[in-house]
Amino acid sequence: MGLQERILVCGTYLAVVGMVLRFLLGPALFAAASALVGLRGVSLRVAIVQVLQRQYFTSLVVKSMM
Repeated sequence: MGLQERILVCGTYLAVVGMVLRFLLGPALFAAASALVGLRGVSLRVAIVQVLQRQYFTSLVVKSMM
């Protein structure tokens, strides 16, 4: 990894699209599916926070490895 010329090999556009899908569209789809199943109120909020924390900590781990 230290010998690569660029950090974002796929390009800036694909990296931004990937982040939008992961951090915005993913939780939105999760919330919509939860509402469809009937998960509402505090349980829904807790589930969304758990998903967001998992994505945030994964990003931190990957970032610390660079």
